[in-house]
Amino acid sequence: MLFVTPFTMGFLTLFAVACVVRAAPTIQDYQDTGGVIMNGTAYSFGDSCNTYSAYQSGTDIVLSASCHNKSGGFPYSSINLNHCITNNMGQMEARKDGNFGLSCNRMLFHGAQPILYGFCSNGKYPQEAAIDVGDFVDNDDGRLNCFGYYGE
Repeated sequence: MLFVTPFTMGFLTLFAVACVVRAAPTIQDYQDTGGVIMNGTAYSFGDSCNTYSAYQSGTDIVLSASCHNKSGGFPYSSINLNHCITNNMGQMEARKDGNFGLSCNRMLFHGAQPILYGFCSNGKYPQEAAIDVGDFVDNDDGRLNCFGYYGE
């Protein structure tokens, strides 16, 4: 038997309001915009790019992908993630000009989500680290960008 009092009713209402989540873009939203930035709305590169990968050359860690543009094509784009990520005591964080490549290595993407995995120094030893690059790297008409930096 369930007893509902004014207290539990208030709690249930508060709980229901706290659980409201903003809906993700729909397929129609994606089709309407071509999966690119339109009217200030940005889509994660993970939603509109394919065959993405990361490679390291010295201290540069580069994200490469083929990204959907307004004309329907998928041009190749790459961006140096040193413009987008920093190493904060062994954890990767989104930050303009973070230069995380100085202390992180062995980067790779694994799985369907744009999660970048690697090893970053915490000041004593390297530790596993991960970051969802889709939270701050966007596709602007086929070009990767973050914090005002655009890929080639």
